[in-house]
Amino acid sequence: MKTQSEVKESGIFTEAEHSIFDAVIEQIGDYWSEIWENPEDYSYPQGGVHGFFEYNQTEPFARDNIDDILEMLSDEQSATGTPLMPPGDYNRLNWLAWFALSTIMNKIMSIKEEENN
Repeated sequence: MKTQSEVKESGIFTEAEHSIFDAVIEQIGDYWSEIWENPEDYSYPQGGVHGFFEYNQTEPFARDNIDDILEMLSDEQSATGTPLMPPGDYNRLNWLAWFALSTIMNKIMSIKEEENN
């Protein structure tokens, strides 16, 4: 099992992702070993992820980390050439928090998959 620090320092994360990594893990509130064991359980926020379930959790998280999240969003849009926008009926702060969570968890899943191969 990789430690949280080993994953964070793996080199796969952009500057903004690296900056927000610990905040995402802390917001989830589960032990790192649980997150590392099943990162896919944390990658789909609409399914209900601890710390990212209620507006009173996601909105403050997005506000507290807005600069990093917007940089992550810009990086993703530059990489894909596709503008990313929340669906019209989504709360924007909620969507931004979910975007940060999904981005970090998808990279953790990539690191874990690479380790298993």
